Amino acid sequence: MRRLPFFVSSVLVALTGCSEGITAPKCERCDEMRVLTDRPEYRPGSTIAFTISNRTTAVLRYDWCSVGLASRGNGDDFPPATYSPARRCGIGANLEDVLERLVLIQPGESLRDSVTISGAANQSLYRVTIWLLDETGVPQPGNPVVSNTFDVYPGAAR
Repeated sequence: MRRLPFFVSSVLVALTGCSEGITAPKCERCDEMRVLTDRPEYRPGSTIAFTISNRTTAVLRYDWCSVGLASRGNGDDFPPATYSPARRCGIGANLEDVLERLVLIQPGESLRDSVTISGAANQSLYRVTIWLLDETGVPQPGNPVVSNTFDVYPGAAR
């Protein structure tokens, strides 16, 4: 019976790591910046709200313009991500636009953001992609930082 308290506490620690049904994201820099959506499933046309947390002792910078959604489609893996500030800042977005909207996250700080998925989005697994930049607006190695995966399908709870 001595092992039961240890087992229960281990289960509680595992369950409190992410919200119900949400798995921890996996990427090269996910230990530095954590991106978690509010829910594990969404309907097409929904707003995907997420929390971005700086888990380091340094200031991190992310490009608000290039925040996007990646779909796994019908494959087993997500396709390679490409950097594009035009996602939120429009065609022709340049370095000046990126630097103007650069978001600083202090050590230990968490911020909220959101993106809207198209009403015509295919049923699939998705994740949010965020690009970390240096102080001059250049993408850093190890990008992008990705969120947990989440399902998008017409019958998802709102």
